[in-house]
Amino acid sequence: MSNLPIFVYGTLKRSEKNHRILCRNYCAVFTAEVCGSLHDIGAFPMADIHSSGIIRGELYYIRPSCYVDI
Repeated sequence: MSNLPIFVYGTLKRSEKNHRILCRNYCAVFTAEVCGSLHDIGAFPMADIHSSGIIRGELYYIRPSCYVDI
């Protein structure tokens, strides 16, 4: 099984408060962006990939042994 790519934004990125959720589970990370915009829905932002704009984040490649953990 290959490493699973996951796009993250906000507090899951490096140097942010919730990065610890991913910090031991990835084997590679790259700066990335996707088309869309973020909307404030309360506790966390929601990504809307059907709207115009750019969401800047990071692309993590997660180890298969850690899929269940995240």
